[in-house]
Amino acid sequence: MYAADNFDGDTIFFLDQVNGKIFSYDTVNDVTEKIFDISTSDIPAGLSLDWNYAGAGQTFKVHAMSQGPDEDEVIVVLQSSTLPEGWDEADGKLPAAGAFGMAVCENFEAYVEDIYRLGTVPDCFQNGGGLTSLTNYDVFYKYTFKNGALTDPKPFFVAEISVSPGHLGGGIATMPNGNLLYSPGDCTFFGVDGRYAPQLDDEWCGKIHVLYPNKTGKYKTVAKGVRNPQQMRLYKEKNGKSPKGDKGGKKTKAGKLRVAFMDIGGVTAEEVNSFNLGKLLQTKDGLTNFGWGRNIEDGKAREGVFYVENGIGGILGTQPPCMMNTEIGEEGYVQPWIQFGRTTEDFFYAISSMAIPSTSDDVELLWTEFNTGILMGTAAKAQDPDQQLHTSTSFLILMELLNFLLSTTLSRKSSGMLDTTVEMLVSSITLMEV
Repeated sequence: MYAADNFDGDTIFFLDQVNGKIFSYDTVNDVTEKIFDISTSDIPAGLSLDWNYAGAGQTFKVHAMSQGPDEDEVIVVLQSSTLPEGWDEADGKLPAAGAFGMAVCENFEAYVEDIYRLGTVPDCFQNGGGLTSLTNYDVFYKYTFKNGALTDPKPFFVAEISVSPGHLGGGIATMPNGNLLYSPGDCTFFGVDGRYAPQLDDEWCGKIHVLYPNKTGKYKTVAKGVRNPQQMRLYKEKNGKSPKGDKGGKKTKAGKLRVAFMDIGGVTAEEVNSFNLGKLLQTKDGLTNFGWGRNIEDGKAREGVFYVENGIGGILGTQPPCMMNTEIGEEGYVQPWIQFGRTTEDFFYAISSMAIPSTSDDVELLWTEFNTGILMGTAAKAQDPDQQLHTSTSFLILMELLNFLLSTTLSRKSSGMLDTTVEMLVSSITLMEV
């Protein structure tokens, strides 16, 4: 269950993404309510949410949620097999049909004509083989949330999405001006280097975009070279606190904020990235480039501070393999704040949960892995490429208390009460350098 806590007021939301349900938790009155259920709630006009894909890991009927432009508004991303009323095509599109094909699997035993529209997933895929892939739509709605109810859904953006054994993204954060940062992931499957789309400025996939809840169908691309971010967090540059509505967020200038996001890696490097928001939004000198995907100018593909090979689609655990180190501080690229590798025991897991800015003098940021039950942190400050290069030290915190933070029981304990809990954890945990 996806926990979304960065909202104005005192409500935390929990998303049952697979089954299409949203729960709210009132942290003041200790009340939990189900506020949306695709089986019983009114569905916005034009949407079909009864689609089915046999892989739960790529089923996001409620994909994401974030704060809206006003205090009583929230953003809800619903995934539909049909376009909403008023749209005849998506605003953010997958690459052109048939533009990117490739041989896949061991000994290249199969060929797919379109890596973004697989049809039937080749049987030789080590995950999802034989399933029927889908081309769906992430539909962004601005809802009013008052008195515990979601009302008045207004669609403002539609993005095409490939539902297959791959990278569906979903990282979202609301900026102080009410606009959104959003990443759709690289839109393709595991085992490959991301191909070219993440490095092509005009493609939707593999990017971070600004979306405009008060404008219809508009977006601006601000960064490229990302693989599969599923969570984003804005936090203040100096004191580490998250900007949240009446706590000063809407008065905070972009240059005083950083955006942190976890980018799920292939087999070489899981990444935690942090970058100054003001700099990210300035695109006159080009898009900020986090490296993923094959660059057409130098022919290289990057993952963390490594070059990787093309890879072989459909193979888990070994593809795409690492070739060699990049230059530390490579010009034109933003390298991770933190990166770490996988072992044969945990290669299938992903750095897919939330980042929590720390109020401790000893820890800059905590972040989590939802599926392994591991909480990690760093004492090193994030720095941008134009600052002095700093080699960060990461820390691994093996804690059963992570279940206390991210439990899905929707009780007071599972609500997270994140600010208080993080302070408690920081004062009590033992950090082990790795």
